[in-house]
Amino acid sequence: MIYVTGHTIIDRIFHVNDFPKVNQSRPIQKYNIIHGGGAANTAYAYKKLGHDVSLITLLGNDFSSSGYEKKIKEDGIDISHAKFVNDQMPTAFLFNNEQKQQLMFFYWGASSKFPEFEIPELQITKKSVIHMATASPDFNKRISSKYSKDFLIVFDVGQDVVVYKKQDLQEIFQNTHLLMMNDNEASEVLKRLEIKNLKEILLLFPSIKIIVETRGPDGSYLLTREEE
Repeated sequence: MIYVTGHTIIDRIFHVNDFPKVNQSRPIQKYNIIHGGGAANTAYAYKKLGHDVSLITLLGNDFSSSGYEKKIKEDGIDISHAKFVNDQMPTAFLFNNEQKQQLMFFYWGASSKFPEFEIPELQITKKSVIHMATASPDFNKRISSKYSKDFLIVFDVGQDVVVYKKQDLQEIFQNTHLLMMNDNEASEVLKRLEIKNLKEILLLFPSIKIIVETRGPDGSYLLTREEE
């Protein structure tokens, strides 16, 4: 079983010609509403690859009316470890212009309760994996600490890295086995840890065996203790 933790959100994606100045407006050319979230998207990918997946997440009171519940069930993703919260679904508001620039605003909604979310009791097997998609630093610290000896722990840093302090990253990295991030997130991690390159992460945190940095159209960078 692969357990995926983090956000299950609704993406509202808007397309405009250009961004307005402060106190001005612009017409929206088109917009889309998509069922997303780092954890939910990751769970879906694992399921498509043929794995059993359970989503550890927080869901708002509009989970069903938004059509998300129907999608999750159709995808065959288990949500028995999810918790319902009396708040709206987390929602991302993304604005894209013709210059391929993006502005993003995020309403945490139900996900704001992650610090209060009790770590569930999970079934331990030889091939159990916990994939921590970005979300609450506190929750990721607690779940990685509890299960690092029994599970393969994957930390997928994500855009929420901006809310992680140096100590948060240090505590999570101490219990992480595989670290994933894109190039922008990697730069943010290095800055927060006050180090110069990814190799220093392997020196500082012995539990981490593999680092994967995705680089958009330039592919990916893979770093292990044996090679890069």
